[in-house]
Amino acid sequence: SKPPDANDELCIKLGEGIAGRCALEGKPVLISDVAQCDFFVDMSSTRVRIGSILCVPIKEGNNTFGVLNLSHSQSDFFNVNCVRVFELLGLLVGQMLTIVHLHGIFQRRHSNLQELLQMKDESLRDISERYKAVVDASEDMIFLLDMDDRVTFFNQRLYNMLGSVPGSIQDIFDEETIVLLKTKASQIEVGQSADVEMTVSIGEKSNVTGQFFVKRIREEQVLVMMKDITIKKRMEQ
Repeated sequence: SKPPDANDELCIKLGEGIAGRCALEGKPVLISDVAQCDFFVDMSSTRVRIGSILCVPIKEGNNTFGVLNLSHSQSDFFNVNCVRVFELLGLLVGQMLTIVHLHGIFQRRHSNLQELLQMKDESLRDISERYKAVVDASEDMIFLLDMDDRVTFFNQRLYNMLGSVPGSIQDIFDEETIVLLKTKASQIEVGQSADVEMTVSIGEKSNVTGQFFVKRIREEQVLVMMKDITIKKRMEQ
Protein backbone atom coordinates (compact mmCIF):
# COMPACT_ATOMS: atom_id res chain seq x y z
CA SER A 1 0.00 0.00 0.00
CA LYS A 2 1.03 3.59 -0.61
CA PRO A 3 2.52 5.52 2.35
CA PRO A 4 0.05 8.11 3.70
CA ASP A 5 2.51 10.95 3.12
CA ALA A 6 3.43 9.96 -0.42
CA ASN A 7 3.75 12.96 -2.73
CA ASP A 8 1.52 12.29 -5.76
CA GLU A 9 2.50 15.60 -7.34
CA LEU A 10 6.24 14.88 -7.43
CA CYS A 11 7.29 13.68 -10.87
CA ILE A 12 10.92 13.22 -11.90
CA LYS A 13 11.64 12.76 -15.58
CA LEU A 14 14.15 10.23 -16.90
CA GLY A 15 17.57 11.83 -16.84
CA GLU A 16 16.47 14.60 -14.47
CA GLY A 17 18.46 15.00 -11.28
CA ILE A 18 20.27 12.16 -9.55
CA ALA A 19 17.31 9.76 -9.37
CA GLY A 20 16.35 10.43 -12.99
CA ARG A 21 19.90 9.81 -14.20
CA CYS A 22 20.09 6.57 -12.18
CA ALA A 23 16.78 5.38 -13.70
CA LEU A 24 17.86 6.33 -17.23
CA GLU A 25 21.29 4.69 -17.09
CA GLY A 26 20.28 1.76 -14.86
CA LYS A 27 23.48 2.21 -12.85
CA PRO A 28 24.25 3.35 -9.27
CA VAL A 29 24.96 7.06 -8.80
CA LEU A 30 27.06 8.09 -5.80
CA ILE A 31 27.33 11.80 -5.00
CA SER A 32 29.71 12.37 -2.08
CA ASP A 33 28.94 16.10 -1.89
CA VAL A 34 25.74 17.43 -3.49
CA ALA A 35 27.15 20.98 -3.34
CA GLN A 36 29.67 19.91 -5.99
CA CYS A 37 27.10 18.12 -8.19
CA ASP A 38 25.89 20.05 -11.25
CA PHE A 39 22.79 17.88 -11.80
CA PHE A 40 21.55 17.71 -8.18
CA VAL A 41 18.00 19.10 -7.92
CA ASP A 42 17.15 20.50 -4.50
CA MET A 43 13.49 19.61 -3.80
CA SER A 44 11.45 22.05 -1.71
CA SER A 45 9.70 19.10 -0.03
CA THR A 46 12.97 17.79 1.46
CA ARG A 47 12.69 17.80 5.25
CA VAL A 48 16.38 17.66 6.11
CA ARG A 49 19.58 19.06 4.67
CA ILE A 50 21.21 16.67 2.19
CA GLY A 51 24.98 16.34 2.10
CA SER A 52 25.50 13.13 0.12
CA ILE A 53 23.30 10.82 -1.95
CA LEU A 54 23.45 7.21 -3.10
CA CYS A 55 20.90 6.18 -5.72
CA VAL A 56 20.70 2.60 -7.02
CA PRO A 57 18.38 1.12 -9.66
CA ILE A 58 15.68 -1.44 -8.84
CA LYS A 59 16.03 -3.74 -11.82
CA GLU A 60 15.81 -7.23 -13.23
CA GLY A 61 18.06 -7.96 -16.18
CA ASN A 62 18.12 -4.85 -18.37
CA ASN A 63 14.74 -3.62 -17.11
CA THR A 64 14.75 -0.81 -14.53
CA PHE A 65 11.55 -0.59 -12.47
CA GLY A 66 12.52 2.31 -10.24
CA VAL A 67 15.27 3.56 -7.96
CA LEU A 68 16.24 3.30 -4.31
CA ASN A 69 17.30 6.74 -3.13
CA LEU A 70 19.34 7.18 0.07
CA SER A 71 20.55 10.49 1.43
CA HIS A 72 22.59 11.64 4.40
CA SER A 73 23.09 15.05 5.96
CA GLN A 74 26.87 14.60 5.95
CA SER A 75 29.04 14.66 2.85
CA ASP A 76 31.24 11.62 2.07
CA PHE A 77 28.95 9.36 4.14
CA PHE A 78 28.45 6.55 1.59
CA ASN A 79 31.40 4.42 0.54
CA VAL A 80 32.08 1.73 -2.06
CA ASN A 81 30.78 -0.98 0.26
CA CYS A 82 27.46 0.87 0.60
CA VAL A 83 27.21 0.97 -3.19
CA ARG A 84 27.70 -2.81 -3.39
CA VAL A 85 25.21 -3.57 -0.61
CA PHE A 86 22.40 -1.40 -1.94
CA GLU A 87 23.06 -2.24 -5.59
CA LEU A 88 22.47 -5.90 -4.76
CA LEU A 89 19.43 -4.92 -2.71
CA GLY A 90 18.03 -3.17 -5.79
CA LEU A 91 18.55 -6.33 -7.84
CA LEU A 92 16.95 -8.40 -5.09
CA VAL A 93 13.85 -6.18 -4.99
CA GLY A 94 13.68 -6.23 -8.80
CA GLN A 95 13.75 -10.02 -8.86
CA MET A 96 11.04 -10.18 -6.22
CA LEU A 97 8.81 -7.78 -8.20
CA THR A 98 9.30 -9.90 -11.30
CA ILE A 99 8.38 -13.11 -9.49
CA VAL A 100 5.26 -11.49 -7.99
CA HIS A 101 4.26 -10.26 -11.46
CA LEU A 102 4.80 -13.67 -13.05
CA HIS A 103 2.90 -15.37 -10.28
CA GLY A 104 -0.03 -13.05 -10.92
CA ILE A 105 0.01 -13.92 -14.62
CA PHE A 106 0.21 -17.60 -13.76
CA GLN A 107 -2.86 -17.37 -11.54
CA ARG A 108 -4.91 -15.33 -14.02
CA ARG A 109 -4.15 -17.29 -17.16
CA HIS A 110 -3.51 -20.72 -15.63
CA SER A 111 -0.61 -20.96 -18.03
CA ASN A 112 2.30 -23.33 -17.66
CA LEU A 113 4.78 -20.80 -16.26
CA GLN A 114 6.12 -23.14 -13.60
CA GLU A 115 9.47 -23.58 -15.32
CA LEU A 116 9.92 -19.83 -15.79
CA LEU A 117 8.97 -19.17 -12.17
CA GLN A 118 11.48 -21.78 -11.03
CA MET A 119 14.24 -20.11 -13.07
CA LYS A 120 13.41 -16.72 -11.53
CA ASP A 121 13.31 -18.26 -8.06
CA GLU A 122 16.78 -19.76 -8.55
CA SER A 123 18.05 -16.39 -9.79
CA LEU A 124 16.55 -14.71 -6.72
CA ARG A 125 18.29 -17.18 -4.39
CA ASP A 126 21.59 -16.55 -6.18
CA ILE A 127 21.30 -12.77 -5.76
CA SER A 128 20.21 -13.25 -2.13
CA GLU A 129 23.36 -15.28 -1.43
CA ARG A 130 25.54 -12.66 -3.13
CA TYR A 131 23.80 -9.90 -1.19
CA LYS A 132 24.39 -11.68 2.13
CA ALA A 133 28.06 -12.24 1.21
CA VAL A 134 28.58 -8.52 0.55
CA VAL A 135 26.72 -7.53 3.71
CA ASP A 136 28.78 -9.99 5.77
CA ALA A 137 31.96 -8.46 4.36
CA SER A 138 30.88 -4.97 5.39
CA GLU A 139 32.83 -3.14 8.09
CA ASP A 140 29.53 -1.73 9.36
CA MET A 141 27.32 -3.61 11.78
CA ILE A 142 24.01 -4.29 10.01
CA PHE A 143 20.79 -5.79 11.31
CA LEU A 144 17.02 -5.82 10.74
CA LEU A 145 14.42 -5.37 13.46
CA ASP A 146 10.75 -6.33 13.41
CA MET A 147 7.98 -4.50 15.27
CA ASP A 148 8.59 -6.63 18.39
CA ASP A 149 12.28 -5.62 18.54
CA ARG A 150 13.37 -9.05 17.36
CA VAL A 151 16.49 -9.30 15.18
CA THR A 152 15.45 -10.99 11.93
CA PHE A 153 18.81 -10.56 10.19
CA PHE A 154 22.35 -9.62 11.22
CA ASN A 155 25.68 -9.62 9.44
CA GLN A 156 28.96 -11.25 10.37
CA ARG A 157 30.50 -8.01 11.64
CA LEU A 158 27.81 -7.67 14.31
CA TYR A 159 28.15 -11.33 15.28
CA ASN A 160 31.92 -10.93 15.66
CA MET A 161 31.40 -7.89 17.89
CA LEU A 162 28.88 -9.65 20.13
CA GLY A 163 30.36 -13.14 20.08
CA SER A 164 26.84 -14.61 20.04
CA VAL A 165 23.63 -14.65 18.03
CA PRO A 166 21.38 -11.66 18.90
CA GLY A 167 17.73 -12.58 19.33
CA SER A 168 16.53 -9.06 20.07
CA ILE A 169 17.86 -5.52 20.22
CA GLN A 170 18.32 -6.02 23.98
CA ASP A 171 21.10 -8.51 23.13
CA ILE A 172 22.99 -5.78 21.26
CA PHE A 173 22.75 -2.42 23.01
CA ASP A 174 22.34 -0.89 26.44
CA GLU A 175 18.89 0.34 27.47
CA GLU A 176 19.59 4.03 26.82
CA THR A 177 20.73 3.33 23.27
CA ILE A 178 17.68 1.14 22.66
CA VAL A 179 15.33 3.94 23.74
CA LEU A 180 17.10 6.46 21.49
CA LEU A 181 17.07 4.14 18.47
CA LYS A 182 13.40 3.22 18.93
CA THR A 183 12.50 6.89 19.26
CA LYS A 184 14.39 7.71 16.08
CA ALA A 185 12.76 4.80 14.21
CA SER A 186 9.28 5.83 15.36
CA GLN A 187 9.76 9.25 13.76
CA ILE A 188 10.34 8.02 10.21
CA GLU A 189 7.84 6.73 7.67
CA VAL A 190 8.23 3.79 5.29
CA GLY A 191 11.00 4.55 2.80
CA GLN A 192 12.46 7.32 4.92
CA SER A 193 15.78 7.26 6.80
CA ALA A 194 17.50 9.12 9.59
CA ASP A 195 21.02 9.33 10.95
CA VAL A 196 22.38 9.88 14.42
CA GLU A 197 25.76 9.75 16.12
CA MET A 198 26.06 8.62 19.73
CA THR A 199 28.28 6.82 22.22
CA VAL A 200 26.91 3.38 23.08
CA SER A 201 27.60 0.12 24.85
CA ILE A 202 27.45 -2.82 22.46
CA GLY A 203 27.87 -6.35 23.75
CA GLU A 204 30.70 -6.27 26.28
CA LYS A 205 32.24 -3.09 24.86
CA SER A 206 31.41 0.35 26.25
CA ASN A 207 32.15 3.90 25.11
CA VAL A 208 31.83 2.97 21.44
CA THR A 209 31.09 5.96 19.21
CA GLY A 210 28.70 4.85 16.52
CA GLN A 211 27.43 6.58 13.38
CA PHE A 212 23.95 5.17 12.84
CA PHE A 213 21.86 4.98 9.67
CA VAL A 214 18.24 3.98 10.36
CA LYS A 215 15.78 3.27 7.53
CA ARG A 216 12.20 1.99 7.74
CA ILE A 217 11.97 -0.69 5.04
CA ARG A 218 8.37 -1.64 5.80
CA GLU A 219 5.86 -0.64 8.43
CA GLU A 220 7.00 -3.57 10.57
CA GLN A 221 10.69 -3.65 9.60
CA VAL A 222 13.62 -1.32 10.30
CA LEU A 223 17.16 -1.48 8.91
CA VAL A 224 19.98 -0.33 11.21
CA MET A 225 23.56 0.21 10.10
CA MET A 226 26.23 1.27 12.58
CA LYS A 227 29.73 2.43 11.70
CA ASP A 228 32.26 2.31 14.54
CA ILE A 229 34.01 5.70 14.43
CA THR A 230 35.54 5.54 17.92
CA ILE A 231 39.16 5.67 16.70
CA LYS A 232 38.35 8.43 14.21
CA LYS A 233 36.80 10.56 16.95
CA ARG A 234 39.78 10.05 19.26
CA MET A 235 42.19 11.13 16.53
CA GLU A 236 40.15 14.29 15.94
CA GLN A 237 40.44 15.32 19.60
